[in-house]
Amino acid sequence: MGRNTAFELGGVGCHGYMEIEYNELLDKDKIEIAWNKVIKKHDMLRAIIYKNGKQKVQKDVPFVEIEENFSIDEKELDLREKLANKQYKIGEWPMCDIAITKINEKTLLHFSVDMIVADYISMNIILKDLEDFYYNPEKEACNSSSYRDIVIYEKERKQNKSANSQEDKKYWENKIENMGNSPFLPTLKTVDIEDSSFIQKSIFLNEDMWSKLCDLSILSSLKFGFLI
Repeated sequence: MGRNTAFELGGVGCHGYMEIEYNELLDKDKIEIAWNKVIKKHDMLRAIIYKNGKQKVQKDVPFVEIEENFSIDEKELDLREKLANKQYKIGEWPMCDIAITKINEKTLLHFSVDMIVADYISMNIILKDLEDFYYNPEKEACNSSSYRDIVIYEKERKQNKSANSQEDKKYWENKIENMGNSPFLPTLKTVDIEDSSFIQKSIFLNEDMWSKLCDLSILSSLKFGFLI
């Protein structure tokens, strides 16, 4: 739905981008072999998503070559510029990319993925497998649980609801009326937005700040009755 320009701030697919810095010069050929093993292991990396909501997992795909660049300035990286906000087209494959930039004696691994095929937890699994295959080149890609297996499991789980599920549903249905509206997030412009882009910001809390935040969250939960 987010790709639909009919919605405000629409026309943008949900996209994930990560970088990992290695204090060594990674071998491009070994990375390629490892990456293709990852694609073989995880079926959604071979998937084609169609506009009608259906998908097709390809049994075999062409060997994927990765891009390699060299740079002397960590602030100006062509591959970062290319992949950080890449938008993938529905109905085409692949919907993810791996690339590397070599800077002096270090390597920066770029990972871009359309989150219609993988969430952030999946991204970490994918990158963990990539490292595993890279540092253990003799290891073969064993098929993991398929996306189809997960869908069938979830369907069966929903059909076998526990005795408490109806009570839980009733509790939250009654709670909705008192939960308040969604937060208002200010924007620089609210009308006639043709092109939009998003950036990720992060903040690190020290132990004292984190402890205070947890205490505040508990007090808020007690006040609004979220803890039972």
